[in-house]
Amino acid sequence: MRIKPISIVAFLLTLVAVLLVWVGFWVPRWYVLLRSGGDIKHWYGLWHQQRCSSRGCGETSSFTRIEGGKEFFFISKVFYSLAAVLVLLAFGLHVLYALWRKARVRQVAIYMLCGAGLFGLLSMLIFVARYDQMVEYKGQDVELGYSFTLSLLGSLFCLLASAFTAWASYKKATFNEDDEDDCKEITHEMQPGDMD
Repeated sequence: MRIKPISIVAFLLTLVAVLLVWVGFWVPRWYVLLRSGGDIKHWYGLWHQQRCSSRGCGETSSFTRIEGGKEFFFISKVFYSLAAVLVLLAFGLHVLYALWRKARVRQVAIYMLCGAGLFGLLSMLIFVARYDQMVEYKGQDVELGYSFTLSLLGSLFCLLASAFTAWASYKKATFNEDDEDDCKEITHEMQPGDMD
């Protein structure tokens, strides 16, 4: 059993996607609200908030709070949470595939990576379309944070990892590079009359 370079690239892309998606998921920097004077900043992540002023910073949780007029942010949270779970499961399947070389395992990983990328991008598309409504009162500015950028990159890496995993699977099946159960050749037993 020899591991092909394309499979290694697919695995590494999946690993990078997991890291980017989960950092974007946990770090409260999807967007920031700034007071016009700049002395108070309020950072929002998907599930956490952090408020900083001249007296220090404090973190609060906004786990399931749905505010009026900001329902789109909750929808973004749900979609991106699905993306985070799917990419983690896909990574687990990549590891399982390295140990137990079944084509079906890799196929499910491809679908999960693609789903994670699409859910992530849909989440961000919904958020970007309406994020200017996140302002709580006049005199505040809203800006996208670096977690949003990491989340976007993570979603794109999910799609890229899905494509490379599919390419690795295609190459393996096409060039008969499969192990025992992945791509069995059909053999024909010769009968005594076949040579005539």
